[in-house]
Amino acid sequence: MTRILPLLLVAALATAGSAQTSGTISDDDPEFINGKPHDAYAVVLESGDELSITMTSTAVDTYLYLMSPSGRNIGYNDDCTQGDFEKSCLSFSAGQAGTYEVVATTYENGETGAYEIEILVNGEPAP
Repeated sequence: MTRILPLLLVAALATAGSAQTSGTISDDDPEFINGKPHDAYAVVLESGDELSITMTSTAVDTYLYLMSPSGRNIGYNDDCTQGDFEKSCLSFSAGQAGTYEVVATTYENGETGAYEIEILVNGEPAP
């Protein structure tokens, strides 16, 4: 069974039946790399699951990281296409079952603002 579990209550505000979740990067969020605030989402995957993540914002320069079940950085993306500061995307094929962490943050330190994130597993919204 594949499930998405928000690690931050703020990040848990999803519309029922929607793959898209609204969030806000704020100075009150925990720090990630280089002191950047972030929101994190736990996604439980089975071996062979296909994960697709898209983060969009008109307020911040988006940046995504994917962390393995052991906490190792296994993927990151700044811009889906070069120069598109409003959209980051990642695709991943799980080689092992476990709980992966999707980290939504910003490219620059000090950026704060609203964003949307879509997390799909095998082409379907993660429950």
